Amino acid sequence: MKLKSNKGFSLAEVLVAGFVAAVAFVAILGTLSNITLLNELNQEKTFAAMHAQYLLEEIRDAAFANLENNINNGNWDFTLNQLAANPYNFTGLNLESVDTMVVNTGNPLQVRLTVNWTDRRGSARTYALEMLRTD
Repeated sequence: MKLKSNKGFSLAEVLVAGFVAAVAFVAILGTLSNITLLNELNQEKTFAAMHAQYLLEEIRDAAFANLENNINNGNWDFTLNQLAANPYNFTGLNLESVDTMVVNTGNPLQVRLTVNWTDRRGSARTYALEMLRTD
């Protein structure tokens, strides 16, 4: 008696293979989406760090005598429009603002500069730097 050979895949095998491929495809798309979001967040953090470092350099170069008063008066507090205008011309982050405060008075003067913005998902983000400034 001769056995008949079946060539090809059964319907069940094709359906299982299709399901496995679909699950793998969805997982890859999810990973790519997360990579894109993380890349965007890192780019925003880089911009925030550059803005904070630039402004801290400006504070570092300012005269020490009135520095505490100037910080308390908001001389280094900025809105998005102020950052985008002269003399800074920064590429602004979404709803970006900069707040500067004196943490400890005296000599040395401890200053904290905080950059706040909103990412594209609407989450509030913050990047802060501190420095000690002496006379």
